[in-house]
Amino acid sequence: MNAELIRGKSAQALKSWGVPFLDYLPLLDPIPELREPKQVVHRLLCEYARTGLAHDASAESLFALLEQSGATAELVEGEEDLFFAELPEEQVNELSWSTECTATLAWAGQLLEGDLLAPEKVTAWARFFPHIEVEPAQLMERFTLRRIQEIAQQLDIYYLTHAALRHPEAWSWWRRTKPSKYNIIVVEERRRALEWLVDPNTPWNDISLDT
Repeated sequence: MNAELIRGKSAQALKSWGVPFLDYLPLLDPIPELREPKQVVHRLLCEYARTGLAHDASAESLFALLEQSGATAELVEGEEDLFFAELPEEQVNELSWSTECTATLAWAGQLLEGDLLAPEKVTAWARFFPHIEVEPAQLMERFTLRRIQEIAQQLDIYYLTHAALRHPEAWSWWRRTKPSKYNIIVVEERRRALEWLVDPNTPWNDISLDT
């Protein structure tokens, strides 16, 4: 993994997106290993199920899927309760953003081709849904993690984009576009999934999104 080469490519990506490049941010730390594929598939299914709850899918069927696949082991504190409660509208809206985590983990496992979408584009669940096999054995068979270099590249891009969105003063000289064009929640959720992938020792709900 060449952090300087990654940063150079990230700068080009941000330029193409119209996002200011903050050149004072530190380079990525070395990434010695990624999560085990089985654990990633389990988290992907958890995010898939969370999104399903936000789209009126059967909570009972979704939880049965998690049990069948063994993915319940990846649920963090309080997540199991989501499948056995009447959810308020605010929480349903929050769960809908899990689409971005699902898509990011699917991309990392080569279930989706190409790079992640530009950060102003919300992942359309109706179009994305067919890419996820609900049969866990088939999903595991298709799932192959990308190289560390590929995942690190996307992580660096989303880290830099997140930092730019958190510092709107950086856009004052960037006349081509405005930060309001981008949805910071999309950026945060995609970055969360990428940070989790490269940090095997930190639970999902403890992932830091500092900039």
